[in-house]
Amino acid sequence: MGTPLDIAAGAAGFASLGIILLQGCVKGFILLATAQNFGKDADVARCEIEFQQYRLFRWAEKAGLNGGSPNRTLNWAVVNEQLKQLDSLVGSTSKFKKEYGLEIETTEEIVSSEDLEAPKSGLRRLMAQVKPEFHNESARVLHKGTTVWKRLKWATIDKTGLSMLMSDIQRSVDNLHFLLQETDNKFIRDGMEALLRHVISQATESTQLSKIEHLLERKGGQMTKIEEDAVATALKMKQKRFQLGFGEDIKAATTSVSPTTVNSLVVLGKRIPTQVRGPKSRKPLSFGLLVRDSRAHDILREMATYDGKTVLVEWKIVDQGIESKLKHRIKTLAALLEGFDGKTFHSLNCLGFLKDPGTGNYGYVFQAPYEKCEEFTTLSEILKRGNTLPPLGDRIALATALVETVLQLHTSGWLHKGVRSDNILFFHQPSTRTRVTRPYLEGYEYARADNPSDMTESPVLQQESNLFRHPALLKANRASFCKQFDLYAFGCVLIEIGLWQDLTSILLHRIRMKVQTQKPVIWRFPMAAVTYSGKAEAAELNKARAELLSENEPGSIMEALEFSVGQKFADLVRLCLAPNQSSKSAESDEDEETEDDEDHCIDLELKILEKLGEFKL
Repeated sequence: MGTPLDIAAGAAGFASLGIILLQGCVKGFILLATAQNFGKDADVARCEIEFQQYRLFRWAEKAGLNGGSPNRTLNWAVVNEQLKQLDSLVGSTSKFKKEYGLEIETTEEIVSSEDLEAPKSGLRRLMAQVKPEFHNESARVLHKGTTVWKRLKWATIDKTGLSMLMSDIQRSVDNLHFLLQETDNKFIRDGMEALLRHVISQATESTQLSKIEHLLERKGGQMTKIEEDAVATALKMKQKRFQLGFGEDIKAATTSVSPTTVNSLVVLGKRIPTQVRGPKSRKPLSFGLLVRDSRAHDILREMATYDGKTVLVEWKIVDQGIESKLKHRIKTLAALLEGFDGKTFHSLNCLGFLKDPGTGNYGYVFQAPYEKCEEFTTLSEILKRGNTLPPLGDRIALATALVETVLQLHTSGWLHKGVRSDNILFFHQPSTRTRVTRPYLEGYEYARADNPSDMTESPVLQQESNLFRHPALLKANRASFCKQFDLYAFGCVLIEIGLWQDLTSILLHRIRMKVQTQKPVIWRFPMAAVTYSGKAEAAELNKARAELLSENEPGSIMEALEFSVGQKFADLVRLCLAPNQSSKSAESDEDEETEDDEDHCIDLELKILEKLGEFKL
């Protein structure tokens, strides 16, 4: 058996050969991506090639071929064999014609850095926008070449043959990834999911989403089934948003689908039927088919039956003065929330909307999760009851489901505007216990598209609801709502989940402790719920709330979180409540969030999701 030094020397020797082979593979990718005469599908074809090249770059990072030390856990003899096969796939023009029926010629034109610049339009522009370093890496490889690279040109290109070639390239890159350890592959998977989410989030045309659908079929074997479902759901939601005429490119969205057409989406290679109609043709459900409890007519959320089915109805009070402006949003939101299975988007399936002719209010009608489901409870109610503290694993599952749902909404370009514990619902059948691991995020009364030109509604100011609102929303020059504010509210919910108490009681307990004692005391839970002693205390809490949630001194809420659920969980809350999560005020010259702000929120939510998954229970 060789010594560690011998093993290291052997790995370094094989890795040196690997670097040479890798450069050959990258050269092949670049020449394919810059080849001329791709035809009408050039944007998609080039994006497919660059997508696999991007995956190769990420593999090379973990293999140690990008300037780092070679990964000693790899079998370098097998690695180099796989690199040779990939080099042959992307670099052998004779093989293209023989095995795939693709004929390519070498021209006299020289490939230059300009050929690798980010395109100005199409799907490739989105990819370059999300990952600008990719083009920089390609340019560096081009500059390192000791010989001149001449541009290729397709003489004969067959769509079936090109698809077969891309499938084989994908499989070859997959094989390289499979040689890595699981921890390295998880890192790459997380990066791939983030990349795809950002591309979906920043898509401004329905045609871009159609191309992303095709691209997802070439995602490779670097995503788990859960991750696939999550990205597919986000794509489906964004696609529906455009089809319903609610997006950045209204013209593209409304002209891409007939108002009465039954569409189907191709998501990750699966055709998913979606009954999507244009917003103008969507009609309210029949109010006459709704059977309500006679005691519940003044309740904004109630269980009822519609056409014999058990449903949940959430009522939206609509001022007649702005009803005409809100009808399109109500129709669109009902359609957006329709047709999801609840696996990665934890909200009830919306059956449609209706209007109460007596009050003029609108109701969103949601299908109950169980056939015999007579009642629900909210997280707020559970916390105030002082029930037995659930296991940490159940609370982590609850937090995970909620951040997944917020992430899906934000990826699709939608704002919830009501993330708080009284909008987190649990349903149970008769004689069964409430399962806190099966939450449903509801409360879409003020939800809207994340579009600066879209009219915003100011929620009714209520003491308990205001505790979850970002401080910038309570100022005189109130800021326009953005993703960051949903994330802030989610951080407040995380505090409740961690300490298993309602936010009002937590804040009141802290503010009273500061008055009653000068000695720092670490909280121990469970703790009985408390209420305001009067208006003066409510005003004092409102004034001090932001400081109470952010302080880190002994006896603080953050210290209590660290004591109860650990520093990692408390750090996730800090991410949500961090000062850099503030937004521009209504008086700002910049009305739109920058793309960096958009990316930052989605990246934070992905990071929170990842960290929650790391809890060892």
